[in-house]
Amino acid sequence: MINVLKNNFERIKSKKSVLVIACILMPLLIGIAIFFSVRPATKELIAVSPNVDCLSISNEQYNFVNVDKSPALSELVQGRYVAYVEKNSDGTYSVETLKNEQDKTAISTLFETGKLPTV
Repeated sequence: MINVLKNNFERIKSKKSVLVIACILMPLLIGIAIFFSVRPATKELIAVSPNVDCLSISNEQYNFVNVDKSPALSELVQGRYVAYVEKNSDGTYSVETLKNEQDKTAISTLFETGKLPTV
């Protein structure tokens, strides 16, 4: 077994290009790919109806935009907005989103209490 490994190593020493690619170029390219794939986190956009007071809510994860009417479903699908929030007559908030139920509840809690629930 050791003789086989020695033989393979001797053949690789004669082919410098294989050694350069395997030991230097590949880790360098992986590092460059990781460097360019890391993006700064962007805030998601929540559309709110005019009767919702979102000025008192400060959150690092979401930005709020006042809209006159509910955005089309296509705008939610395209990712322009994460959710649409409107205030019901009884004081509760109605959240329309394509995200899962946990995110929907978290956004509703954000508007009711002013902060996101902790995990």
